[in-house]
Amino acid sequence: MRHDKWIKILALVFVFSGFSLHAHEEPAVEEEVVSIAEVVTEPDIKIPVSQLAAQLRPMRKAVLEKHVEQWLKALEEQIKHTAVFTFRVDSSEINKEDRKQFMALENESHKKELEISKRAKVVVAALAAKGGDVTEAETYIKSATDISQELDSSGKVQYVVSIFANWFMDPEGGIVFAKRLATAVFILVGFWFLAKLVKRLLKKSFMRRQRGSRILRDFTIRSITWVVMLIGLMAALSSLGVEVGPMMAAMGGIGFILGFALQDTLANFASGMMIMIYQPFDEGDFVEISGVRGKIEKMSLVSTVLLTIDNKELIIPNKKAWGETITNYSGRDVRRVDLVFGIGYSDDIEKSMRVLRALATEHALVLEDPGTKVGVHSLGDSSVNIFLRPWSKTDDYWDVHWDLTKAAKLKFDEEGISIPFPQRDVHVHQVS
Repeated sequence: MRHDKWIKILALVFVFSGFSLHAHEEPAVEEEVVSIAEVVTEPDIKIPVSQLAAQLRPMRKAVLEKHVEQWLKALEEQIKHTAVFTFRVDSSEINKEDRKQFMALENESHKKELEISKRAKVVVAALAAKGGDVTEAETYIKSATDISQELDSSGKVQYVVSIFANWFMDPEGGIVFAKRLATAVFILVGFWFLAKLVKRLLKKSFMRRQRGSRILRDFTIRSITWVVMLIGLMAALSSLGVEVGPMMAAMGGIGFILGFALQDTLANFASGMMIMIYQPFDEGDFVEISGVRGKIEKMSLVSTVLLTIDNKELIIPNKKAWGETITNYSGRDVRRVDLVFGIGYSDDIEKSMRVLRALATEHALVLEDPGTKVGVHSLGDSSVNIFLRPWSKTDDYWDVHWDLTKAAKLKFDEEGISIPFPQRDVHVHQVS
């Protein structure tokens, strides 16, 4: 029982000591809060603007009004000091060396004015946020610190240079901006080199794979390169403090509106993507689109440029090109040359077929596999039509066509095989 009694006594002592410790700690916190609040009681240009704004946030309107008055008073006193130095500089009674010293003091005083006005604006903004009337304070700060109207041309230049130098050397002004700007430039340069590297790697990758559309390859390389640069631009803007999120939302809204305004263009864009994916033709192919034959000169996402046989440039919207029947004469590496020759009904058919087969066999551009076929095509009104169907590479098609046509005429003449032309017999009946 005695042990239990002592345990209870020790527990009570511990509890009361805990309360006493908390009781001693609370005044320390209050003293710390009071000491922080007392920092802005007297205007001080050494206090950082961010710290000043944090200290002003919990203050009420009545307290902020007192602080505004104190900062305006400090600005007024500093302007009076500047006026004294200005009077000395403009005086004709001082020598050149003293004038330089007073000009330096005037310059320094102007810098202090700017620092005080910068912090005074923060206090005024805090009062305005709490519902205070700040019209007079804002007018005074603006009119008192804008001395550019009272200076001559050289004074204005010096004043502007002074303001810029003061802002640039401010740890919360020019120095911060310079660091952010340097970071943004570094990011842009880094992403530019990254885009070049990606472009080079993609080109090497596509070169290893010889197959595939050149249009799709070029589009893929350009698109990925621009995406890398766009990411770099967004990162650079973010490093400068620009809110990228709202900008992306605004771009999305603008894109939605443009989508309705440019429906035909988007249809051409979609058709261009389908052409790139399914590859019905490629640059350099000889095709027939919408009844027009020509060579594909170049292609973009919205249109296809066709160079006709007589060297006319035809621009076809991708929507129309994709919606029409496309005949691609260059789609395969090998192509059959279809030729038909007419001989007279009195000529030897077997001999004519041997002559044509020999001409195809001897031609250097005719392929052995698949083999050449020769046969009777049809019986015409005035001729027996014999077909000759050799195979050649697609690029050699017209050379084989023209060479065999010429060679067949010369060989038929040499062998005595006639090539008839349409004739009409007219019979006249005389009635007495």
